[in-house]
Amino acid sequence: MDKTLAPLGVDVAKRTLDMRLLLGEAEPFGTVDNTPTGWQQLQQWLVAHGHPRVHACLEATGTYSDGIATFLQAQGHQVSVVDPLRVGAFRHSEGIRTKTDRQDALVLARLCQQKRPPLWQPPTAELANLRAVLMRIEDVQTDRQRESNRLENSRWDAASRQQILAHLQQLDGWLTDLRKRAEAVVKQSPALQAEREVLRSVPGIGLLTATRLLSVQVSRFAGADQLVAYTGIATSETRSGTSVHGKPKMSRKGDPRLRKWLYLCALTAMTRDPDFKQWAAELKARGKCHRVIRIAVCRKLLHVIFGVVHSGQPYDPRNGRGVVGKNFCLQVMSGVQIFVEDEINPFIGTGVNPAAIDDFQGDNFDHAGLGFFGGGYLYPSISGGRPIQVRAVPPGTPR
Repeated sequence: MDKTLAPLGVDVAKRTLDMRLLLGEAEPFGTVDNTPTGWQQLQQWLVAHGHPRVHACLEATGTYSDGIATFLQAQGHQVSVVDPLRVGAFRHSEGIRTKTDRQDALVLARLCQQKRPPLWQPPTAELANLRAVLMRIEDVQTDRQRESNRLENSRWDAASRQQILAHLQQLDGWLTDLRKRAEAVVKQSPALQAEREVLRSVPGIGLLTATRLLSVQVSRFAGADQLVAYTGIATSETRSGTSVHGKPKMSRKGDPRLRKWLYLCALTAMTRDPDFKQWAAELKARGKCHRVIRIAVCRKLLHVIFGVVHSGQPYDPRNGRGVVGKNFCLQVMSGVQIFVEDEINPFIGTGVNPAAIDDFQGDNFDHAGLGFFGGGYLYPSISGGRPIQVRAVPPGTPR
């Protein structure tokens, strides 16, 4: 990421694009149509202001932002597509009360300038095609469920009921065709096909769910915790002082479709896979309710999914291969004892005086993005007041 580029805020609407460029004290503003012609005018506007390459920041607005984001990225600009919830929180933090398209462009430009959000990369053609087909499958399945529910209404006349049955038959044909198209997209890409095979090795995940998970693009996440947060099952807790003690709960700030898929997979894993079944029974013995157990199984499934995708190895619970960190424990301690010949006051410490360097443990314990898993800390300590019981001495020293 080049942090020297000028920040550009782009507020995306269905028909227009409002942009604001931050150039020190100058903040030029412009509006163009949200069309290919308007995108070219935006590029010419940037060149006219002496910045043919910028860091553009825009809100995720579904299909309305796809075109301009892809265009700017193809022109060599840095592009960040930001969650609208984050943009709204930034607006409140800046004390901005006005909300217009022009003001939103300024908010996005300032967010880009101060936060430098992660860069967006367009999906591959195969992945974009697969996502479109899977989205259409969900739409048709929803329509089919609606029509199926209408059959329960006994007040329909014979003609109306026959029409519903004919529509259901048509929807079934569409679903068959769409599933064949999704399968054809996967088979055309060796990378997608290989990833689906390792995903199918995870307990509870069948062919359809594995194909759906391909659209999530698990490989773009640097750690399993990021995947958990994206799904929306990360723990959210509110606690302050002595009076505010919020109960920890699932954040739900994530992809609801992925949560639905995992929920069904968790039910299968809890009843069919012996390892997940045993783990669920242990949670139940500790007094956890069924809903908490399901969420915990979903989270564990996400860690396994992350592991098999990043390792490229199928899930094997017996030897731990294919799952990053499956057999890793946090509190594995090792140390070195140092003996000093000079006399040292054994009461130099008050209780225990430790010093720890905890750079690779305090944030999280998954550092796959840094090229290793795990971490730890350096922890020298001196314990005073109990030299006979605590103080290390050479072997053979009488106590």
